[in-house]
Amino acid sequence: MPMRQSGGCINGDGGPEKRRTQSRKKHIIKQSKGRIPKFKTVEEEAEFWDTHSTTEFEDGFEDVSDVQFVVTRAQPKKGITVRLDEDFLAILRQEARQKGVGPSTLIRM
Repeated sequence: MPMRQSGGCINGDGGPEKRRTQSRKKHIIKQSKGRIPKFKTVEEEAEFWDTHSTTEFEDGFEDVSDVQFVVTRAQPKKGITVRLDEDFLAILRQEARQKGVGPSTLIRM
């Protein structure tokens, strides 16, 4: 199974990236081939899927026919209108753009 190689570090111990890679190698050795391992944390699972593909585990997939999706709807929120000074609105829009959200979303954060 290919692994990402990490570069060395000034102090010679390889730094956190090398330790993570070594940890990953140990984890991969423990799992049986073709089985998705059990994870202790979401971060551990995210790290695993950053270096693996679901195609590596296709032999363990099975067809299902009784899938049910549950849709839950939150209570509708009430809206209000707030009048803002043009200068304040310009600043709000600029900050929202920098954060990659809309002005209304930023104001609710």
